[in-house]
Amino acid sequence: MNKIATVTTIIIVAIALGLSMRSMKTKNIIPPEAFPTDSQPEITPRKETDKKCKIGGCNGEICQNADDEDIMSICQYKDEFACYKNTDCTVQSDGNCGWTQSEELVNCLNEKSGT
Repeated sequence: MNKIATVTTIIIVAIALGLSMRSMKTKNIIPPEAFPTDSQPEITPRKETDKKCKIGGCNGEICQNADDEDIMSICQYKDEFACYKNTDCTVQSDGNCGWTQSEELVNCLNEKSGT
């Protein structure tokens, strides 16, 4: 095999691997732990109580409609994400999924975000 063919093969394989890895990341095949952040504590969000909704994002900070394509987050941890651990991800009055805005959640978000 000549040098041009070898280099071309290497480039094609590298592109294929890159696209494959990107696809796996966007489909949540690769766990968030594989993409470390500075200091990301373990967040275990409460399971959604409504089968029409799902929890997503690297830190469990996104509540969205179960039928929608996964929303990607930037995988940056914020202290206020811990507030969602004890909050319900359910269908709201507007018909879309969202975090139930309990007094506990609002207080926690205000405390963690410094407002």
